Amino acid sequence: MSWHELVERVAGVSSTEAIEQWKPALAAPWAQGHTGAIALVCIAIVGATTIFYLRLQQSPRRVVGLLLAVSRGALGCLLLLMLAEPTLVLRLVRHPQPLVYLLFDGTESMKTRDPLPSDERQRWAAAADVVSRGDESLSRIDLTKQLLTSSKVDFLRRLQAKYRLKAFLFEGPQSVRALGIDESGDPADRAPPLAAQLSTDGATTALGAALNDLASRHANSHLGAVIVFSDFDQNAGPSPLVPAQSLRVPLYAIGIGPRASVDLAVELDAPPVMKKSESASIQVLLRQQGLT
Repeated sequence: MSWHELVERVAGVSSTEAIEQWKPALAAPWAQGHTGAIALVCIAIVGATTIFYLRLQQSPRRVVGLLLAVSRGALGCLLLLMLAEPTLVLRLVRHPQPLVYLLFDGTESMKTRDPLPSDERQRWAAAADVVSRGDESLSRIDLTKQLLTSSKVDFLRRLQAKYRLKAFLFEGPQSVRALGIDESGDPADRAPPLAAQLSTDGATTALGAALNDLASRHANSHLGAVIVFSDFDQNAGPSPLVPAQSLRVPLYAIGIGPRASVDLAVELDAPPVMKKSESASIQVLLRQQGLT
């Protein structure tokens, strides 16, 4: 074990590049700045024990008295130093690994099963070991889970070799939910527990609100990038463009599902309050995508 590894293990730190400075110090408040006085007290203790055993005690052998004087003096000095709380002050040069956020879409749209052509299913299988159940198409959340657990992509292992990871799931416009990533053991064993935590309980895809929450979380962290796994079917909350720019880090979008999905939205514009038997005009706005 090297000196750096020993210091990291004892001090509970990691990624130390060098030990810039080290010096002994006394942590007890009454001993700080009084090193000279403590040294004089130690000399006095040794002198007092020497006089006591060599002059005041009648020992038949002078060597025995000298050994007793030295041992008692050393014990008294050691007790004084223990009360003074000696410490070793280390100044370390440390470059922590950048932090990468993994943001997963946990809304109902991720349950959608998109019919993929056979050639596209073959490309998925060749690139990431994604296997569908016969002719049945996988849901978007299942594609995400298989992408995480794929041995060909080896996603978490490759990222954790250079970065610290934190995972989050957004399920609505309120805030994101932190997911646990086990930092111990083999990185290859961490993907299944992470994939098992992904759900599709959210009702609306508020990507802008999720990025706003991440921006407030990383104020005091060394954030390097954000990776978003989503179908990007934004249907609630503010636009994600402004919060994405406020993060001031690269944002990588992993699109799950087709580039353009079939969608239909209906908005009703009616007076909020009406009397009985009163007539009013109601405006209906239809917005469609991928339909004729």
